[in-house]
Amino acid sequence: MKRISKIRGYGIGLLIVAALVFVLVSCTSPVTEPTSDKIEIVWQKLVGKPDINIHFYSCTQLADGNYVAVGTAYTDSFQISEGVLHGFSATGTDKPGTFYYNQKDGGWPELGIVHTDTLSTLNYDFIVVGMIGPDESDLYNGHLTWFKKQQDTDNYIPVRFQSQSFPWVDTEGSFNHIIVAQSNLLLFGDYVDGSQKKLLVYKLDLDGNPISPRRSFDTFSPSYFAQAFVHLEDGSFLLAGNELPSGNVAVAKLTPSLDVSLFYAGAYAVDAAGFAVAKSSNGRILFVGKNGYKGFIIKLQSNGTYEGVIEIDGDSTSQVWLTSVCATSDEGFFVAGFVRKSTGNELLLIRIDSDGNIEWQETLKLSNKSDEFYSIMETADDAYILLGRVFKSETNKYHGFIMKFREK
Repeated sequence: MKRISKIRGYGIGLLIVAALVFVLVSCTSPVTEPTSDKIEIVWQKLVGKPDINIHFYSCTQLADGNYVAVGTAYTDSFQISEGVLHGFSATGTDKPGTFYYNQKDGGWPELGIVHTDTLSTLNYDFIVVGMIGPDESDLYNGHLTWFKKQQDTDNYIPVRFQSQSFPWVDTEGSFNHIIVAQSNLLLFGDYVDGSQKKLLVYKLDLDGNPISPRRSFDTFSPSYFAQAFVHLEDGSFLLAGNELPSGNVAVAKLTPSLDVSLFYAGAYAVDAAGFAVAKSSNGRILFVGKNGYKGFIIKLQSNGTYEGVIEIDGDSTSQVWLTSVCATSDEGFFVAGFVRKSTGNELLLIRIDSDGNIEWQETLKLSNKSDEFYSIMETADDAYILLGRVFKSETNKYHGFIMKFREK
């Protein structure tokens, strides 16, 4: 098996060259601002190019107080894919704006991002993970790209590139999430085995060197959405996804020694999917996803005991997708997703109180196309940042979408 710490010289060369060009194509308040009884929209923006589609999947706050959203840019035919990062301040100002860089001719480049002060001491500011390809064998591989801030500027440049192939299964895979835990990096991803995607885990030191072999598991398929894992007090983790081979939605518990067991599994419809999980400061855990036409919010106690489920009704003309959840400072939660409709998708926001009950829910219309929303996070100033994609009719393309809002 190839070592994950191998650095491909041609990859980092391309990245550094591409880092010299920052394409600033974003605008504030780019879509019709919807009327809401529950939230105040502080600002919103679209990020895009006239000839390419963009999705934003994940976001993190950096040591300087600014934010970086990460995602994928791709053509309509999916023949060309680029990584895309957008740096912005708490007020929505571009810091430094949008940065596109080419990984290869295809793939789904950027899915996860991590920042901690520990990384900054190692001369890195954040790490992005995802998938690149195809390689010489026409397969897609997982990758890590390490970024640092240029001195006396707002620009971040890629300074290191690592790629991991998957020769033991002669197939392809990706890294979907990366976290810092106990002074180590944990990479979560998936690889294709026949018709199923299965969980893949790597443990690295903070400089990217493997300190344990990869682990793969036949009983669990991880979510690729942003809020797919949480830490538990005993040092273990919960991962959102699906049980294999049944396809039931499931939360898997991963121990510090990288052993995995199914923490909770629920029998749902064939097209059910578990997308995200979050834990509040009082220990309550929410696991969200879709079950056929309905959305579900599964409530778990801090020890993993099943407590109950809330279902958000849908039908064949209004399919509910609950794709993200974040804990709030008042021990509650925000759940975000979308309602898929033939007349155009709607943003769905659900406020959950500290007892796990719905306080309110609201749908907002941003365009007349298939807008989707993938990630929500609370900010230091008691607001929330929502990421996704929104269709812009002027370019006939999906643009990356970032919105900051507060509760009224």
